[in-house]
Amino acid sequence: MSAGMAAGGASGRPQDAGRGRQDGAAPAAASTPASPASPSASAAGRIAPALKSYQDRLLQVTTRNRSVLLRRAYKRHNLDLVRLDEFGEGTAAKAIAAAANNLADALDGKVDEGARVRLLLDSAGRRANGANGANGDAGDEENERGGADPLRSSLRALKRSLEQIENETGQHTGYLGYPFLEGPPEAGMYVRGPIALFPMRLEYEKRARGSGWYMRLLDQRPILNRALFAALRKKGGYNLPDGYEEGFDEMIEDAAVEKAGGAAGRGDAAAAAAAGRLFSAVAGWTAGMVDVGSAPAEQGPAPLGTITNDDIDELAGSPLRLVGHAVIGSFPQADSEIYRDYAEMMDGGLAGEAGAGLAGALILGGGAAGEGDDGDDAAPGDFGDEAGRIDIDGAGAASLDTILDSDSSQDEVVLRSASDDLCVVRGPPGTGKSQVIVNLVANALSSGKKVLVVCQKRAALEVVRQRLGRVGLANYAVFIEREMEDRRRMYEQLLSTIEADAPESHVSEADRLVRNASARIDKCVEYLVGLGAALRERRFGGASAHGLYAAADGRYRPALDVASLGLPVDWAGLEEFIGRVGGVEDAYRRFDSAGGPWAGRRSFADMSSGDALRLRGLLDRMIEAAPRCTMAPDAARQRALRDAIDGYLAGGGFLGLKRRGHAKAIRAELGGNAASDEAAVGGIRAGVEAGLEMWGMIDELAGHLEDGSAARLGLYKDAAAAA
Repeated sequence: MSAGMAAGGASGRPQDAGRGRQDGAAPAAASTPASPASPSASAAGRIAPALKSYQDRLLQVTTRNRSVLLRRAYKRHNLDLVRLDEFGEGTAAKAIAAAANNLADALDGKVDEGARVRLLLDSAGRRANGANGANGDAGDEENERGGADPLRSSLRALKRSLEQIENETGQHTGYLGYPFLEGPPEAGMYVRGPIALFPMRLEYEKRARGSGWYMRLLDQRPILNRALFAALRKKGGYNLPDGYEEGFDEMIEDAAVEKAGGAAGRGDAAAAAAAGRLFSAVAGWTAGMVDVGSAPAEQGPAPLGTITNDDIDELAGSPLRLVGHAVIGSFPQADSEIYRDYAEMMDGGLAGEAGAGLAGALILGGGAAGEGDDGDDAAPGDFGDEAGRIDIDGAGAASLDTILDSDSSQDEVVLRSASDDLCVVRGPPGTGKSQVIVNLVANALSSGKKVLVVCQKRAALEVVRQRLGRVGLANYAVFIEREMEDRRRMYEQLLSTIEADAPESHVSEADRLVRNASARIDKCVEYLVGLGAALRERRFGGASAHGLYAAADGRYRPALDVASLGLPVDWAGLEEFIGRVGGVEDAYRRFDSAGGPWAGRRSFADMSSGDALRLRGLLDRMIEAAPRCTMAPDAARQRALRDAIDGYLAGGGFLGLKRRGHAKAIRAELGGNAASDEAAVGGIRAGVEAGLEMWGMIDELAGHLEDGSAARLGLYKDAAAAA
C-alpha cells in the first residue's frame, strides 16, 4: 500500500498496469512523498497501514487452507453437489440456480425463510433391505455399503461439523461455493477455491412425503472468498485493484437486478438461465481481477475430483481458469463481521487520532503501528504501576456497584472501565475474568448505561449469561447469536422488560436504600482505612506494628527489659544489637557464672592491650605445660613432694631408714606404688618439677582475680582444667 493510500486518498489501479502481476517489489502506483502533516494526519498515516495489516492477518492465505486449495471434498468439511446428481437429476444445477434466484431476497434486508433445495430424499438410492435411516443419528457408518448411504453419512457428518463450529464460536460457516478459480498463479503454487460463497444451512426433514436432506439458502449477502484473493495477492504476485471487494458486492447487486428484470419461469431451462447469468457475472468480474486463460470457462456444474501433487506438477504453467464446481461446506475465512469492521475503520473516521477510537488507542498507545513507528508514544498505564493505580478505598460505594464477590484487583478493573477509554484485562483460566465482566455489566446498568459484551466463542458468552441470570439480571441481557434470526426475539424481550419495569415509587425507594447502604459502607471503609494506616505507620526508625506482629514468635517470653537500659536502639540497628546481646550472653557463661573458673575476676574493662597479651601468653604456657605436670594440692606440698623425691634419690642412710621415710611421703602424696623403686621415683621427678613451675603460673594468674578468688579457683590435678 502506498503512502497516499495509507493516508486515506483514493487511488485506482494504473491504466497501463491493469490487472497484471507485480514485478518484483515495485509498487502498483507511484507513491507521493509525505509532506509535513498535522499530528492528526500523522496519526492516520500510522493507523491505516496497521489496520490493513491486522485485517489481512484474519485471513489464512496458505494452500493448507481449503478455501485456497481444495484438493478433494473432505467428509466432515465439504460435499461435492455433483455427486448427488446420481440420485436426483440436476441437483447441483438446481442449487446453483437457487443461489442465483435468491440474490434479490438476500439483498432486500428482510428476514425470510430463504430458498430451499432438495439434496437427497430418503427414498433415493436406498439399499434393498432399507436399513440405515436417513436421520443423522441412526445406523452404523461402518456398515454403509453402496447406494446413497455414503452420501447420507457425509451430509450427516457435515451438518454436525457446521453446527459444532457455530455453537462454539457463534459464527455461521456453512456456504455453497461457486464457481471455482483453478490453476497455478505462479510457479510452485496452485489454487482451487470458490470465488463466491453463498450462506446456506443443511436441514433434515422427516415428513410423510419428501423426507430427506435439504439445503436452505439464507437471506444473507453472498461473500467473496477473501482468503483466495488474499493468497493471489500475497503469494501469487497479483496486484489487485483497490476496492476489489466493493466491486464484488456491486457485481452481486447487478446480478440480482438482472435476475429481477429477467423473465420468470420454472423448470430446467429457467434454472439453467439463472445459473448462466450468475456464472457470467462472476466470470466477468474475475477477469477484471486476474489473468484468466483463453480457454472457455466451464460453467458446470462440474465434478470435483481429487488433485495430487503430481497433478499440480503436470499443470505447472497452465493458465488460471473458471470451473463450475458446486461444493457445500465450511470454507475457512476471517470472521466476516470483524473483517468488515476493519474496512469501515479504514474507509472513515481516520482523519485523525481521535477518529480512530479504540483502534487508535491500541495502535498508537500500544506501539503496534505500522512501518515507521518509532515507538516513542507512551504505552497505556499498567495496573502494576503504583503511580497509575486507582485509590479503591477512596472511591465511594455508590461508584462501585458490583453484584458478585470481588477482590481489590477486580474492583480496580470496574473503576478503570468507568474512567478510561480503554482497559485490557489479562489472566489465565479460573482467575475471575468472567466474574469481572458480570460486575462490569451490573455496575454499568446501575448507572443507567448500556453494555455490549462480545466474544469469539459462544461458550464464554453463555457463562456470562448464566451468571447474570443467577443474580436476577437475565431479563436485562439479550443474547444475540445470529444477527438476522435473533432480531425478533430481541425486540420481544426488550418489550417484555420495559413493560415489567417496577413503578417509579419502587425505584425511588430502592435508590434511597442503596444510598443509605452506600453511606454505611463508606463509613466502615473509612474506619478500616484509618486502622490499616496506623498498622502500617513506620515507627522505631522504620518498623510498623503490622511488621512487628508478623515477625513475632508466639513462644517468646521477655527475659530482659531493654527499655529500662536506655539503649539507643532503633529498627535499623536492631539486628546488630541482637547479635551483640548473643555475644554478651556467651561471655557471661564463660566469665561470670558462679561455678566457672573466672568467677570473681577483676574487670577486664581497664586492661590494656599489653596486659591482655601477657594474660593470653600466660594461659597458653599453662595449657602447654599441663600435660607434663605431676601436681600436689598446693604449692607448699608440691615443694615437699619434690624434696622427698630428691631425698629418696640421694641415698638410703643407716639401714635405709631415710629412704623408707621419703618413700612413705611420696606414696602419701601420690598414692599407689609411686615409690616402689628408684627407677619409678626418678621417672616422676620431672613432672613434679614442672608442677612447681605450674604453681608459679597459677600464682601469677591469681593476681588477675579478686581477693579470695584463688581459693575458688581450686586446684586440679589436670592443669589444663585449672588453666
